[in-house]
Amino acid sequence: MKYVTSFLYTLILGSTSVYGQYALSKETIVPKAMELVELQRQRYYYPAGQNVKALVYQLNRRSVNSTRQNLEGILTIYYDEVAKKIIDSVNVQKESNRILRLNQLNDLILFRGFFELPQKYIRKTMDELSVGESLLKVQDIWIEKNGKSIKVKSYPEHYYDKDVNFQIGGFGKYIIVNTFVSEYLRSTKADSIITIFDVSNERSREIICKECITPQIIGNHIYYGKKFFYIKGADVYDWKIYRAPIFDLSKSELLGEYIELLFVSPDGNYLLGKKLLNGKQTLVILNIKTRKFQYILGRDYFKLKFFYSPAFKKMAFDREGDIIYIEYPKEFPFGSTGTDTKPQRLSKEETNRFWEKFVHPR
Repeated sequence: MKYVTSFLYTLILGSTSVYGQYALSKETIVPKAMELVELQRQRYYYPAGQNVKALVYQLNRRSVNSTRQNLEGILTIYYDEVAKKIIDSVNVQKESNRILRLNQLNDLILFRGFFELPQKYIRKTMDELSVGESLLKVQDIWIEKNGKSIKVKSYPEHYYDKDVNFQIGGFGKYIIVNTFVSEYLRSTKADSIITIFDVSNERSREIICKECITPQIIGNHIYYGKKFFYIKGADVYDWKIYRAPIFDLSKSELLGEYIELLFVSPDGNYLLGKKLLNGKQTLVILNIKTRKFQYILGRDYFKLKFFYSPAFKKMAFDREGDIIYIEYPKEFPFGSTGTDTKPQRLSKEETNRFWEKFVHPR
């Protein structure tokens, strides 16, 4: 990452704070443009993909009640990370629909929300709908490309027992939609249905994948997480990560275990995962080629909004006033399968001593 010095300040601490094979992450912290900070302030916002090399943010409607999260997305902001400036903004709301979340890759936009509202609800925002009104018949997933809207899939709105994950994959060739039991019910045994929608011919294929989450397509491969129970007869489970040819899960290869998949970099070289380390959920970067990983230590990264930076090709975390870019480790010391990944038990004192050594100063 190349910058004029006045544009940023850098924290490089990994080489000075090593405890065994663990190390503080190497960070580059770049302040956001003030115009972006002001737009995001008092709004719920999400990193939502990229348009060429610009980072796309979804901004939701400003909430009248600051204690209540407004679910309705109304605007996308295109932010140039290198020049540190907003280069465009687009109103994504139409009169006939309500958008909850979106994902963008260049000119392809993927929406989740209500594709077509009944006439009597059109003049109401999502916050203004009563509980009975907001439980409309379905919630939809659709794409917009070259001004054309195409519905991909619909779900009952009362899917509170399900998580619905949706992504653009294959460099814009596919839409991947997956359902799985919600965070609160994840110990439940359940099949997962992966829908792969081909943007070019507008056709879908479905794959049944038992206990699978977060499927992503990179190149000709599908990556996915899969639950396993590791204590016989007990409700104790964790995750494995696999890669397979897109439509042939029988040829899956194991990439990691005791690691939950979050996302794969667009070049297919690295993945971001979540793993329990000494009593705390921690993020990791896994080198897919070597099947080695390193923990990202120094702060509660999982509580921040994470994304893949289109400009710098790094994993990044959004904070209120800045963006934290994670430098790829020079060494990935831990094997992603086998004894390196299995949970370890430490005393409370040992746990506290460990985490005291891994705190970034700001």
